[in-house]
Amino acid sequence: MATSPAFPASALSSAAPQITPPNPMLPPAAIFCMIAYVDNPNEPNAGGQLNIEAAVQSIFPTCKVVWSSTNTYDDNYAYIVQSPDNEFFLAVRGSLPFVVDGHTVIDWGIIANWLLEDFRVYTQSQWPYVSSGEAYVASGTMDAFNNISSATNYFGNTGQSALQYLQDNAVANNYPVYITGHSLGGNVANVYASYFAQQCPTADASVFSFAAPAAGNQDFVTDLQSKYPAGKAYHYEMNNDIIPRFPVVAAVESLENMFQPSPLATAISHLDVTLADLLQGVADTLKYDADIDLIDPYVSTAVTYAPYPLAAAWTDNTFDDWFAQASYQHTASHYASIFWQNTDAIVAALAPRITKAKAVYAPVPAAGNSTALA
Repeated sequence: MATSPAFPASALSSAAPQITPPNPMLPPAAIFCMIAYVDNPNEPNAGGQLNIEAAVQSIFPTCKVVWSSTNTYDDNYAYIVQSPDNEFFLAVRGSLPFVVDGHTVIDWGIIANWLLEDFRVYTQSQWPYVSSGEAYVASGTMDAFNNISSATNYFGNTGQSALQYLQDNAVANNYPVYITGHSLGGNVANVYASYFAQQCPTADASVFSFAAPAAGNQDFVTDLQSKYPAGKAYHYEMNNDIIPRFPVVAAVESLENMFQPSPLATAISHLDVTLADLLQGVADTLKYDADIDLIDPYVSTAVTYAPYPLAAAWTDNTFDDWFAQASYQHTASHYASIFWQNTDAIVAALAPRITKAKAVYAPVPAAGNSTALA
């Protein structure tokens, strides 16, 4: 597969990538995941251009945003980009953070993203878009999927869903579709990809997820892999990112040894209870729910692990440093750095546009550690 002229290497970095992308659409997909976090995407800027359009064209000037989701009940968001070579990307936004610049930010969308979607893994919903088997996904995942799948296009007030838009403009013309997302967005991208393949079985579609927690059970994963075989699905995790380890029991149990040599969950305690004990409690609850058939055990898709060093600023055995390190390792810009060694130019272009989710691009730690993007 040739690299598209819309996404030349020079548009991202002059440096060699850390790994050669197995699909040339992976690098732009990782950037579109970052851009999904732009502030108030459907608000116009001073020039009358929507914020999401301006953000995309600040990195890829020849691409255009053709579909942008209207507000959803839980403040989920997705958008579709079309390249001049008629490659279509559906990028799904992940959760917004509670803390920005040291200040707690509370609004319904943030609460819903975390409490009703990210953390609702102790109950499941049957996933109907499978050819065989009994697939189940987390109840929170199903809620987020329903929000995205039912959202309509902000442009032109046409009432078109993302599926309808892609059917009419990509699938009908045999143009490729790339479904992608970071964090909760990657989780939703995986279930949306399953749905899309069921609705459009002849489509030339691929799914790329970054830092995505497991969405469902073994039957869900088996079905997804049958719909997106080798060359059509790529799932990436950083080796020090805790978020995509949830809610798989064995992976949650492994978190007590994360962040070697420090901060270690086994060395962090309060009132004789260690952080490792708390994490084990999460794993035990998931195991108990499976034992009483409240849920079917979660299974991860096959993933590719990429290395990323610990930030020197957060290595003390404290709750604060452990969670700061976890947040730092999860940043969307790190996943772009899988393919590009230097994404500073991208951060410079996007940082002013992403003030509500600064963890997306990882500010330089106070100890003087190099940025996540160097």
